[in-house]
Amino acid sequence: MRKKVIYKEDAAVEDLIETLALEKGIHFTPEQCGALHYGLSLGAEVERYADPVYDGGQLRELFEAQAAGIDTRLMEDPTYSFGQMHEIAIGLKDGVDASVYANPSYTREHMSWMRRAISRGIDIKNYPDFFKSVYAATRQYNALCNGQPESGQHRYRVKACRVVETEYEIVVECSDPEKLREALEAVNAMTLEGVQAVKNKLYERKVQIKESRFSDPVRKSARIELFMEEKTE
Repeated sequence: MRKKVIYKEDAAVEDLIETLALEKGIHFTPEQCGALHYGLSLGAEVERYADPVYDGGQLRELFEAQAAGIDTRLMEDPTYSFGQMHEIAIGLKDGVDASVYANPSYTREHMSWMRRAISRGIDIKNYPDFFKSVYAATRQYNALCNGQPESGQHRYRVKACRVVETEYEIVVECSDPEKLREALEAVNAMTLEGVQAVKNKLYERKVQIKESRFSDPVRKSARIELFMEEKTE
């Protein structure tokens, strides 16, 4: 039975997938099929890379590079992860000689430091440390650039705060819901931290607490919030 085509514009990909399955016994995972449909929507050469040797992430990187007008021959080695393909694509898009770092043995992070150095006019071939490891490349980059940000970039100090929220529960009695709402808003505006202080302020506003679970939290949660404080230079 022919596979149902959900989107009219995907018919070409559906036909390609079906043809490859019937004639060559090639089958794709749902992730790969989704990437092929995505490639078609970008106007990429879907048939060129319609090969299960690439996973969905790799296919998307290849199709996005094609759609951006990038020559993808340097990044089509299936041993590259999609992250490595992405670093090569960035370099090619920026006019960097990506062939210098296009090697599956370099991690994505390692490639990134090499690419950034080349983009700043550094001939990394003259500095062996760039090719040793990501840590050596990072040290060499910082030594040559004196810790200065790349052109057009600025550095900011960001504070990371761990925010812990504990949810408690109380039952109150009040004859006028509007007055209760006003009392709650007034207490909230005080940004009180102590549980007893909250109860005292509610009592002051004639809110009768009949039952509370302040000592037994209903739910606890924690998260990290980031705050940009100042530009460092």
